[in-house]
Amino acid sequence: MSVRAEVRFTKGADFVVAVADDDHAERVGKSMLDHGFVLHSLFERTDVPRIATMRFLLDHVFVDLLTGACAIEAEVIAESTVLTVFAGRQCPVASVGALLALKALACANRSKPDDAADMQRLLAVATSVDLATAYQLLAVMEKRTVPGWQRIGAIMANAVGFAQADSAT
Repeated sequence: MSVRAEVRFTKGADFVVAVADDDHAERVGKSMLDHGFVLHSLFERTDVPRIATMRFLLDHVFVDLLTGACAIEAEVIAESTVLTVFAGRQCPVASVGALLALKALACANRSKPDDAADMQRLLAVATSVDLATAYQLLAVMEKRTVPGWQRIGAIMANAVGFAQADSAT
């Protein structure tokens, strides 16, 4: 998020990981443990028996692996580009459109003011292509009936409307 828009200080990083099933997700989690990370928490989806997110901790930094939270993990990865994130380190970073779709889903499923603020930060740098990507990914989430899919379109429309009204003033 902070690589694509205004920097926001956070105590962690989120990584989208495309896995075929929970067995694959568990192997990825074991690899994290083998590299010194500590499993802090595990979140499962309520609609299907699937690991949504694994939260790890290393040196007071949270690392969330989203393995089944959004139903568009593979699409988010496909939309990503390799960017320098800090101190010459590069990694794939989700596109602005993909981040907007993920933030709309986050707003639909929890009440954290940071998520709505992040959407506004992303909309401030979003192009028409980014918005089209976001809407395409929202449609995929709706088709796959990810939890919160009923609200994501309205959340996105409200955020875009707010950003447009804010930029007009």
